[in-house]
Amino acid sequence: MLVDPPLTVVSEEIPSEKDPALGYVLAHIPPSPVAPHMVDGRYYARAERTRRVLQDGEVLQLHARRESVEEQVGRLLDTEIEREPVPALDRRLGHLYFVAQPIGAPSGLARSITRGDRHTATRLMWDTEPQFQSQAIRGGLRPDPRDAASQSNRANGLGLSSHGLSGRGRTVLPNSNGGDNDDGTLLDIELRDDGGIRLFVGRGTMSLGRTPAETAEFILDSLAVAYTRRLVDWAVAVGERTGWRGTWMLGIHCDRLRGRSSFAHANNLGMFNAPAYDENTYREVTTASHLEMQQRPNTVARRVIGRLAETLGTFGHYARDLTEA
Repeated sequence: MLVDPPLTVVSEEIPSEKDPALGYVLAHIPPSPVAPHMVDGRYYARAERTRRVLQDGEVLQLHARRESVEEQVGRLLDTEIEREPVPALDRRLGHLYFVAQPIGAPSGLARSITRGDRHTATRLMWDTEPQFQSQAIRGGLRPDPRDAASQSNRANGLGLSSHGLSGRGRTVLPNSNGGDNDDGTLLDIELRDDGGIRLFVGRGTMSLGRTPAETAEFILDSLAVAYTRRLVDWAVAVGERTGWRGTWMLGIHCDRLRGRSSFAHANNLGMFNAPAYDENTYREVTTASHLEMQQRPNTVARRVIGRLAETLGTFGHYARDLTEA
């Protein structure tokens, strides 16, 4: 109760073989992704036999190390934006880009998933679907993970794509009329040999209206929240499958947001009262241990996507999936 920011601690009771009324408590405290932590206004570290107070220089070094990891996530997001599959002139909507990367994992960590039985990756994606509690998410918006039914080998792993994005080399296919597939149908999930996950969702925004004059633009933050929660669960599933129990980097980037409000307001609050986002992009990164993602997935997801929902005034719509019960 005294640690700031709080630690993730999971306890396990071990009964005594001689007396069931007695036993032991094993406390699991994984390496913290947000170290250093403060207690009573001071930062502490382990010494040989006891604890000691960290000097200011040591605290600054730990903060710099954390910022360095966050910069790495930002570079991974930039790389994904450069891989944007929809030509700029053909884009109609804002897009969502996600990354999850195990820190320090061996380069072939997940080859049993990416280069083995082709059904393994599909089951890992589809069988870990979170049980969403928020009605705004449960209403269902496409694309859905099950739309990513086309598999393809990638230079760094395995790709699962929706039909519209299953062209040779991760390219957009023409639709049945010979034109371009609508952005909103596009989904690409990439599982990498090193355990990393890359996710592209072509429907970060949407247009609603019968004529151009009546058309309004909205942000689909419910879809962003849903895929953030899925990303956390997928990372846990990769860790469970490969035996990796370390720390992960996670990040999201959304674009074409300025001036748009949440689609959740269209039916619930009315557009007159709906806050509009004032930046063109939203980006957030964090780190989390395997144990924290496993035990507190909503808390981790909130660190990634919560600020967007709070700015749009829709956090209450998704609170049950961004806070622990």
